[in-house]
Amino acid sequence: TQLPRYAEWLRAVEHDLRNDAVSAQWVAERADDASVFWTELMRPLSHDVAAVLGKASDAQVDELFRNLDARTREQMKTFVNREDHVLIQERAERLEQRLRRWLGRMNADQRSRIQAWSEDLGLFAHEWLENRARWQTQFRHALDESDRRPESLQPALERLMVHPEQTWSPDYVERLERQRKATWLLLSDLYQMSSESQRDRLTARAGGLARDFERLSCATLEPDPGQRR
Repeated sequence: TQLPRYAEWLRAVEHDLRNDAVSAQWVAERADDASVFWTELMRPLSHDVAAVLGKASDAQVDELFRNLDARTREQMKTFVNREDHVLIQERAERLEQRLRRWLGRMNADQRSRIQAWSEDLGLFAHEWLENRARWQTQFRHALDESDRRPESLQPALERLMVHPEQTWSPDYVERLERQRKATWLLLSDLYQMSSESQRDRLTARAGGLARDFERLSCATLEPDPGQRR
């Protein structure tokens, strides 16, 4: 049901890219669009998750939280318990690697800009994990309070899945907002520093994804072969 909207959005992005209509404000607006798509996806999904958890055994729920705790310990080793300069460098490298799918290999100016962005952000993985733990605590509380009855659990799950920021500390919310603004400015700067071939690659990626969604949209609308008979 959502694929046609995604395709239309990507076509608009493709159009803007072809016309070099890219700025930090443009990036922020496109991110807001994506956030709306995510919210609309999570809301109905919360009903499905509530139904699945309603049928889970106590042992399965306990295993779920053991796995979440194990993931947190693993992330502490990866993103916290390391030297500061190593964490900053690895963050810059991760972002550069992700952007290569869209822009190809970064040039020297782009790599320097990414490095400066990572250094300016500082370190906040510990705060991220603390707020993840706050979310997890409320998740467990919702399961216990509802006795895992889907009709009682779903409203709490919708809040946790659609608006997780409601469980975060005010300081963390404020810091994330600063990080987002810095990242939108970074992406705009990287685009302005990009070569013609990089821009062509980015535009082609947007158009290619739009075509994929358009084809998938048509496939979902085709009648069942048995019905045609």
